[in-house]
Amino acid sequence: MMSAAPMRKWAAAAIAIGFMLAGTASAHSQDATLDRFRAECRAQYAYLRGPGQREIVVAHVRACVAAKLQAFAHAAAIAPTSSEKPVRLLETNAWLIGPNRGPAQAKGVIYFVAGFSPASPARDDFRLAPYFLKSLADDGWDVVRAKLPHDVAGALSSEYVGGAAQTIRRRVAELKAEGYKRVVAAGHSWGGWATLMAARDGLVADALLLSAPNTFGSRISAITGRPNPDYNLVVSEFGPALSTNKIPTVLILPNDTEWDPDPAARGEIAERYFSQANVPHLVIAKPPGFFGHYAGWLPFFDFAYGNCIEAFIEKPISAPCRLPEIADNDFRSILSLKQIAEAETRRIVSVAPLQGKKFAVYTLNDVDNKHFDYIAENARATMESDKEFRESITFRDGTLCVGNTCSVLIRWSDDELLEFDPTSGALKGWWIADR
Repeated sequence: MMSAAPMRKWAAAAIAIGFMLAGTASAHSQDATLDRFRAECRAQYAYLRGPGQREIVVAHVRACVAAKLQAFAHAAAIAPTSSEKPVRLLETNAWLIGPNRGPAQAKGVIYFVAGFSPASPARDDFRLAPYFLKSLADDGWDVVRAKLPHDVAGALSSEYVGGAAQTIRRRVAELKAEGYKRVVAAGHSWGGWATLMAARDGLVADALLLSAPNTFGSRISAITGRPNPDYNLVVSEFGPALSTNKIPTVLILPNDTEWDPDPAARGEIAERYFSQANVPHLVIAKPPGFFGHYAGWLPFFDFAYGNCIEAFIEKPISAPCRLPEIADNDFRSILSLKQIAEAETRRIVSVAPLQGKKFAVYTLNDVDNKHFDYIAENARATMESDKEFRESITFRDGTLCVGNTCSVLIRWSDDELLEFDPTSGALKGWWIADR
């Protein structure tokens, strides 16, 4: 147990990161299904013709489409998956994670399924993963990252849950057959929900690692700009989704008002179910200071909860996670320039140390995070999950500037940099060399 002073220090850090961290995510594309429902609803009200009927027809069609979307999402997201046709999941190596060791050498393997975002199609070559996966890989775990290919754009995410669950069950069984000592099925958002459905319907794994599982969309519909009628289903359907799961589970539920109306309630549902079913579990619900759909991806989250996650998947035991003391000598724990001793001697003041290098970047103000390739003295190629572009860069008064936005860069190690706001000294991001 931490003493009062370190606890106060942790609380202050949590408050600081809470103010810095914002969470949104790409909206789910529903165009094809929406067009189908719109055509059906227009046909249903085709008899309403004549002067003064147009507004009435429009209102009826909108209500009809909303009802069909809600019914479809509800049915598809929780339907039994055993009869679904498997869908192709693209498997890639994540940035920052080295080659897999193989069953004989690794502690085990984590099969991680990413979220669903084809509304602004996620690039298949954008491969940043939660930082805790990097730490697990560094500590001896193999990692296989899987995603739904972006060429499925134009459908509801719910349509692919059952097929993905089938694929997850098959791939986990194959990894077991290869001889891995432990196989962990993991996923974020849509990938987390598909993994949960796989567990409900017969998945054989040693543990689950689920981050913000959801397939019902955000609070505001990207189609209508109005409140999403499916938004609350992620809570009401969460209990049934857990109902037959007997696999030891790590469940991460950040304070995520854009995608989760009540993470605390979901945490309580999970705690109650796992306790009654006698299933080992680690539930991290509304962790202090972490906000947004991708909060669990950050190095600071790994610093706070990474050891507990690894201890659980190695030996699943239900126990509270005790937060570590804030450490000024841990890259993941840095949130302020004030934490760095002799910061001026570590400051990067020209492009020379950057040129020719690539960095994967976890940022506090951009949930997509980024990848920088310093291709020239005055330019870098920037990649995000949905696009790639060039940016002009300059160094002014010892700060790196892109347009009118400038940052202080501090060298932490040969492979790690920290980015700070030059005025407040607050952390903006963690940079890790991509080799």
